[in-house]
Amino acid sequence: MNKLIAGVALSAVLLSNTASSSEIIRICKVYKSLGEIVMLQRQKGKTIEEMIEIRDNFDNALGRKIIGSMIVPAYNVPRKQTEIEQMLEAVSFGDDKYKECLTEMMNN
Repeated sequence: MNKLIAGVALSAVLLSNTASSSEIIRICKVYKSLGEIVMLQRQKGKTIEEMIEIRDNFDNALGRKIIGSMIVPAYNVPRKQTEIEQMLEAVSFGDDKYKECLTEMMNN
């Protein structure tokens, strides 16, 4: 997960106000993947304390901020019973993060 955060951070730093649509989509796909990872960890039973510890171990401040912004929303969602429901919840959460990213990036 650290490599993913590093990639997000690097992409965000390199992204200018005149980002092309393809750059925006690429970055938002990374946000989507990160959202899926955070939610799947939540659904699989990782505690919020463990996720905060993972966040705190990131060397990159932007990475900490990005994952930190996803932890509480993920833990506001009830844990699903079956593996299929857990996967669907992770995909849905990732889709929401993708839409949030697109909205934010397109409005800047």
